[in-house]
Amino acid sequence: GGGRGSPGLPREPPPTGPPNGRERYNTQEPGYKPSTVVDGSHDEYNERFATQGRELGLPVAIRFAHEMNGNWFPWSEERNGNAPGEYVAAWRHIHDRFTALGATNAIWIWSPNVITARPSVHLAPLYPGDDYVDWMGMVGYYRRVYLDDKGKPKDPTFANTYAGTLDELRSVAVKPIVITELGATEVGGN
Repeated sequence: GGGRGSPGLPREPPPTGPPNGRERYNTQEPGYKPSTVVDGSHDEYNERFATQGRELGLPVAIRFAHEMNGNWFPWSEERNGNAPGEYVAAWRHIHDRFTALGATNAIWIWSPNVITARPSVHLAPLYPGDDYVDWMGMVGYYRRVYLDDKGKPKDPTFANTYAGTLDELRSVAVKPIVITELGATEVGGN
């Protein structure tokens, strides 16, 4: 699927901040682990969402549990007591529920963070599979000075922010690629 002017919705399984709001992310949420998606604990909510999306009758781009290669969300496989493979299983479960309910107007965007943040985490094991992903995305912010192999700051260019991630995405699958979040900050003089 796909279409111009499609709404794009990030779907974060849990609340990502604690009630007191002092921290941005809350990586320990036992009630919102990928395994609780797979076991059906959230099916009622997800099925209601799928039905409403189907009834909308327009293509809807869904970016489920983005930045899964990071360590700052509860759905990351290295947080919250999650096991390898549970992220993929959760993605497939949600996708299958949408399909079973006829919500075939969903465009599924698998969107890791740029690999510079966690270079030891490879993307291929986190990829749900070609039958479950329509587009690949990436989240990338130029927020710090990256150094080259001589210790010299790299220029804040598109290539220095995204090129490595684009290469790895292209090695995982042949799908359209979209930048799902981007930006820069002046922190560090960027």
